Amino acid sequence: MRALSLALVLCACQAKGPNGGVLDAGPAPSVGEATLRRLTRDELDATARALVDPTAPPLALPADETSLGYDTFGQGQVVSPLLEEALLEAAFSLAERVDVRTLAGCAAADDGEACAARLREGFARAAYRRPLTGDETDHLRALLAAERAKDDEATALRTLLAAVLSAPQVLYRVEHPASAEPVALLDGFSVATRLSFFFWAQGPDAALLDAAAAGELSTAPGVERQARRLLADPRAGLAVERFHLQWLELGTLGSSHKSAAFPRYDLQRSSMSEEARRLARWAVLEGDGAFERLLTARTTFIDAELAKLYAFPEPESGWLQVSTQGTARVGALTLAAVLASHAKSDQTSPVLRGKLVRQRLLGQEPPPPPGDVVVSLAPPTQGTTREREAAHTTDARCASCHRLLDPVGFGLERYDAVGAYRPTENGAPVDDRGELLDALDTSGPFTGAAELSARLAGSDAVRECYARQLFRFGFGRGETSDDEPSVRAALARFRDGAWSVRELMVAYATSDAFRYTRQVAP
Repeated sequence: MRALSLALVLCACQAKGPNGGVLDAGPAPSVGEATLRRLTRDELDATARALVDPTAPPLALPADETSLGYDTFGQGQVVSPLLEEALLEAAFSLAERVDVRTLAGCAAADDGEACAARLREGFARAAYRRPLTGDETDHLRALLAAERAKDDEATALRTLLAAVLSAPQVLYRVEHPASAEPVALLDGFSVATRLSFFFWAQGPDAALLDAAAAGELSTAPGVERQARRLLADPRAGLAVERFHLQWLELGTLGSSHKSAAFPRYDLQRSSMSEEARRLARWAVLEGDGAFERLLTARTTFIDAELAKLYAFPEPESGWLQVSTQGTARVGALTLAAVLASHAKSDQTSPVLRGKLVRQRLLGQEPPPPPGDVVVSLAPPTQGTTREREAAHTTDARCASCHRLLDPVGFGLERYDAVGAYRPTENGAPVDDRGELLDALDTSGPFTGAAELSARLAGSDAVRECYARQLFRFGFGRGETSDDEPSVRAALARFRDGAWSVRELMVAYATSDAFRYTRQVAP
């Protein structure tokens, strides 16, 4: 039974899907070339919970590769033999968790054929994110007949369910244009899929598929109505979390380790990650969703572990939202997750923290270090980090790069390698004066995390960088010159919407780059 392969339904993956789009009038828009995208591990988990069992544990799948810090990029998302086997095992494990007749909505009076039809027309439509083609329906009928010949009805239906779950139509986001034009509007079901994964990190719900079938996604206003509905749904939290954790480079937090000087770190890592998730959801999905909330929020979320780390009163149980007015906590840059992820195992790292600000917030790429330079720093038990890092600027070969990094990271020096506040280091006062050099509209000296965060939050350059980072994550590719009209239009709506992240997301969803596709000649 488990010899079933992903290639089993590959022929149907290449069939043309139902079209539901009508080309807008006017010249062809300028859009970049999209790539075939595979669902990420998180997206597959969310899909399994939505389709089969809300209580299903995370699937046992290998980690995804990343490009530009994001796991959504289509390029490089290959299906290795290891992943293929893991996906197949996961599909059968999911099928065995449920009663297939109940999942398919079969009535007691339904015979095997009627129940199988319900599975194809209802469950498979949701899984494939569109109605099945005739070839796909025939293929699943033939598969069920073959399984019935060697197994009982319940086992045959479970195999059919596993075949649907492991199909390329589920694993890949295959898109279909509504016409043969070189730049064509996507059909309604392809737009629905883009919308659902952009806003929910999972496939479309029935309402979105129905909107696609009715042709409501063939216009920008129709897309916007659905985009705002999806944003208002609690399921939007996962996509918001995923983007912000990857934007802030928190992917390795769960597997990182610290020295014996930080004995509670292994107990704190999951709490750190959860705090970052909750802050992202709160900043974007509650209130006005203004971008500056991410960097200047005077609120955070703590459990008992983080209360100990932050020297806050412990909540009676679970998680608690608390005010950070009058404390050292202000926005994302002072989250323990961010500070610990950008530090060494035994000490802080102004270099890593400065590089985070340069690359992910300012969009600047510092020059690579010379290959022949080895700098030996004093051990962390001697002096302050600022004093030890002085070697970076005394060597001219190092200074050209480190002058852009270290002075930024020095502003976060009052937080140790796990993010705890420290006014002194090795008995000496911590000097957290910093400077942003050659940093566009943020250039200039500052003191401490609060001033740094406020400077960045009010920067047009940082807002534009953030918008471009969201494009890369959401579209699964880097922006090209052909995408610039869409990016610029989204930036204008971002600005006109008082820098609301939700307005930026809606702007991207209604953009030409989102609704159209560039077809490549074979």
